[in-house]
Amino acid sequence: AAAAGRAEAEGAAEAALACGLWRYARAPLLHDGGRTAALSDGWVASMIGWMGRPAGGGRAALVRSRVEGAVLEMVGEVALCLGAEGASQLHADLCMASRSDDGPTRLGALRGLGRLYTVLGDAALMHVPNAVPFVTELVEDGEEDVRAEAAATLKQLEGLAKEEFDVDRERAVARR
Repeated sequence: AAAAGRAEAEGAAEAALACGLWRYARAPLLHDGGRTAALSDGWVASMIGWMGRPAGGGRAALVRSRVEGAVLEMVGEVALCLGAEGASQLHADLCMASRSDDGPTRLGALRGLGRLYTVLGDAALMHVPNAVPFVTELVEDGEEDVRAEAAATLKQLEGLAKEEFDVDRERAVARR
């Protein structure tokens, strides 16, 4: 019972931290676009792991779900405020995180990319050429949830580009 209480307290503290960080980030983003550069300089990318960690069960799953939602919302807010060009560093951070040895980090990076493409809409087209090599590599990842998220993200990219990508060809080009 004591271990469960500690785990719940840790989960609540993590949720409060993530939600607090999101509220802190959101206010300057909404009011001063010039202050956003520091946020995209690796800070948001450091939160990527939150977006792919296993939820566990019980109260911990609820907390993890709330934190992941808040972090994804923060990624979306940053992308919206920076715009497609301004979000280039954030996009690059997410792409690079997709190369992590850690499965949950790869999954979180893909979820972040998906959120970025969703909020930017057609303006995200400029990021497609950079993203395709990263995402196509993950379509054949060793972890099922990463493969599924990569397939969904690839569909988003294909929708933006209005073309289908040949995964084998794209992977061969990326290896060169």
